[in-house]
Amino acid sequence: MTEGERLTYAQLDRRSDTLAAAIAGADAALGAPVAVLADGPAAAITAMLSVWKAGRLCVPLDGALPPGRLEVILRDAEVGLVVTDGAGAASRLEDAGLDAQVLRMDQRDLDAAVAPPTPVLTADTLACLLYTSGSTGEPKGVVRTHRNLLHRARCAVASLAIEPDDRVSAPPLAGVRCRPARRPRRAARRGGALPFDLRQAGLAALAHWIERERLTVLCAVATTLRQLLASLPPEQRFPSLRIVRLGSEPCSGPTWSGSARASRPRRRDHRRLRGQ
Repeated sequence: MTEGERLTYAQLDRRSDTLAAAIAGADAALGAPVAVLADGPAAAITAMLSVWKAGRLCVPLDGALPPGRLEVILRDAEVGLVVTDGAGAASRLEDAGLDAQVLRMDQRDLDAAVAPPTPVLTADTLACLLYTSGSTGEPKGVVRTHRNLLHRARCAVASLAIEPDDRVSAPPLAGVRCRPARRPRRAARRGGALPFDLRQAGLAALAHWIERERLTVLCAVATTLRQLLASLPPEQRFPSLRIVRLGSEPCSGPTWSGSARASRPRRRDHRRLRGQ
């Protein structure tokens, strides 16, 4: 779920099938990694799932990175194809001096019924090549297998006690094929993953978004929560929230006590998800 779009599991499965077929049929070098540069969260999730369905290694790209850093990543990963969701993302690739084929999602009918490719994958097949920000030097790549992604997804579901009705503030990690929801309309109306672009929307919009979307699980870094609570009146409450998961930095006592504005707050330490 995003600001302008709601996707059922059936829609996500169908669209990623269609895009996976296009990726498999592209002229890019066979087996070369496929990068994803998308402005929309729903498009990014669809594109990553499509890359995996095509049996390729996915290289997610952050559109906020400067062109020079994007160029370093594309060159280091030896990317042969980049999936984008519009002209904006495509122009940033041109600025980065891209020497690879570009596949634009907005120029394809993703709702057409197309049979997906059937690659041979194992749990140890490479799934993702994730790069560091490069703030202290050139970006460095870290490889994840499908086993890694599936393990992290299962740990997140178990640790956060995610239920069908939950509305979670982060997209799910996935390394396997999605199955259509048995009741897609009901699934879209009730639970779901709701990405929020803090850089684009700003902190002031976060509280309204939590209330409007009736969020039940909030995943954030401690700094974001502190800044959010500091910007709100003392009487502000979030009755729908039941879990606040904080990560990336130590959580102080005042930060956690402030999250008591949730109806049934429970903290989840990010280290548990990593088995530490």
